[in-house]
Amino acid sequence: MKTKIQIILTALVAIMFGVTSCNKPEPQKPVRKDLRIHPESIDLEVGEQVQLVLFSGKGEVKAVWSATPQELVSIDEKGLLSALKEGKGTITADYNGTKVTRDFIIRASTKYNLSIKPGNVQLQIGDKIQLELYNGVAPVREGVTWSVDNTQAASIDKDGLFVAIAEGSGVVSATYENQVVTCNFITSKEAPEKFMLPILRMFDDKEDIIALEQGRGSTILTDDPDMGIITFQTTNELCPYISYNLGISIQVFIKNDDGSVLETKEFYEFMEKHGFNTTREVTNVPGYYDYVSFTSDKYKVPNVMTVTKSENEAILPGIMFTVNSKWQPLDIVPMPLLNWNATRDDIKAYEEARGYTYWGERDRPKDHKEVIWRTGENKLEYYEAHMGMYLYDKNNKLVKVVERMAPAQFVFMPAGDGYSIMAYFDKMAKSEGYKTRQSNDGAPNRPKRAVYYNEAKKIKFSIEYTNMKLSGRKVITAGLAFVPYDGPDIVDIEE
Repeated sequence: MKTKIQIILTALVAIMFGVTSCNKPEPQKPVRKDLRIHPESIDLEVGEQVQLVLFSGKGEVKAVWSATPQELVSIDEKGLLSALKEGKGTITADYNGTKVTRDFIIRASTKYNLSIKPGNVQLQIGDKIQLELYNGVAPVREGVTWSVDNTQAASIDKDGLFVAIAEGSGVVSATYENQVVTCNFITSKEAPEKFMLPILRMFDDKEDIIALEQGRGSTILTDDPDMGIITFQTTNELCPYISYNLGISIQVFIKNDDGSVLETKEFYEFMEKHGFNTTREVTNVPGYYDYVSFTSDKYKVPNVMTVTKSENEAILPGIMFTVNSKWQPLDIVPMPLLNWNATRDDIKAYEEARGYTYWGERDRPKDHKEVIWRTGENKLEYYEAHMGMYLYDKNNKLVKVVERMAPAQFVFMPAGDGYSIMAYFDKMAKSEGYKTRQSNDGAPNRPKRAVYYNEAKKIKFSIEYTNMKLSGRKVITAGLAFVPYDGPDIVDIEE
């Protein structure tokens, strides 16, 4: 389940944008090459489990799983492998007659695989629930010590009966043979909602999302920094998992993949309560899925749809959010002071006039100095920041001015170590008379980057990509790096 959620979320963006551009996409053909089993190493202790996934060159594919010797492990039809006994063996994945194998090792258990069931707790004041400690196979009835850290909000007796007393949150702990297992709880005056939305801050960094999700009782299920995907187990029974593909997409998974609940009056009323409207019209994409689109006056960033029924293994029923291609935060190309003879007093007057405040001056390589002005505001959907950064050389000559913005999606969509420029930004710049080229003029050892230039205005800038920490947040910023028109396209003092 853990790995499959990651693959589903990675496929989400391409599939959703395909829906907007083509109503009848061609059905995908089976891929019969480049098959591999994930994970690459299967080394478990007795009692542990791992989700196996078979990948082709185009993503996850459905396989028939088997294992030998059979007494060492069990493996279900979805590829969930359970370690039963010490030993070594082989896993086989059969995809339309093509077989792929992976060796495994099962070692003796060094600890109990303890967990609290049913997991995170979210109750209305006065309600109660029976918690149990599992060792990976069965409940542990004797020798368990239960406790809660917030005794004003909840109580728990020696047998694990949890009672919501007052509004609050905290942690439940179960101690067994010197091992401590925890889960989160939330107690509230109102009954928990049947459905659950994600944290709709698509551009926040991972630490912010973790803090916000844990603050409402969710726990981390998987965290894949290479793919930029983090998945949480929630306190909501009907929406048990939420996955964030940071800065790109979010998916809320539905219990038992039952998308029919997303076509009910109750669900539509829930979405309307939270600022999303729909015609409730179900659209079918033959061979792929049925979906319902939503709009919002409250939220500008996400494009929202629900998949109510799926015929495609790459995506499951759920609530899906991607960055709305129609989100256009800028009306014009933002301009710092482009007077290459400007003094610091000139810059001060200009920046104060546009509402920026002085942030400081810092030393830069090669005896350069940088004067920084900025403004920032924590908005509903993201932390927005704008900066004017003026670079002077050792002769006190202004050689570069960067207009830096966060989130980066004001200008481009981050993609690994690179980016793709937002279509609206490119169109806006060209409507103002800018043309583009790829250049590393002035920085020959650097990869080429997008350069916008306007012959009539004698203005040019390149696109920069920088990670920064602003007001305690780690953010990816986009920079418009202006340089004198008659000089090199790029001024890079780090080279």
